[in-house]
Amino acid sequence: MFIDLPLETTVRRTFAASPDRVFRAWTTASELTQWFCPDPKVPCECRELDPRVGGHYSLTVVGSKGPRTVSGEYLEVTPPSRLVFTWLWDGHPDTKLTTVTLTFERTAEGGCALTLHHARFPDQNMADEHRKGWTALLSTLAGSLGEVA
Repeated sequence: MFIDLPLETTVRRTFAASPDRVFRAWTTASELTQWFCPDPKVPCECRELDPRVGGHYSLTVVGSKGPRTVSGEYLEVTPPSRLVFTWLWDGHPDTKLTTVTLTFERTAEGGCALTLHHARFPDQNMADEHRKGWTALLSTLAGSLGEVA
């Protein structure tokens, strides 16, 4: 019997900033829009951000192919150690609802080791594309936190 296991990707990044600070960058609209677009010339609008269990978020990025909106629901919010939310690109029939889990751990130096786990991709190409995107975004986040990306 063949069982189709969901595809996933994991990206890790260490920041000099504390877990509290990095968690806040994910859960405060004014901070999230500062780093969510890897290209600073691309506008990013936070239409909704309610980081509580059952709360929703919606972010619109305007790129060369027009506006794209990603949205979802917060499933777990445990400051400053864990954030879990659904992820769906709105209006794109080839995308499926996926789940992002972020864990924020204090390093021995007082910084933050962030692990981003994105699961339930329908195909390997989509998992690979999201891995590239998350890697770029975490570099942008490092710059937003005043660190060398």
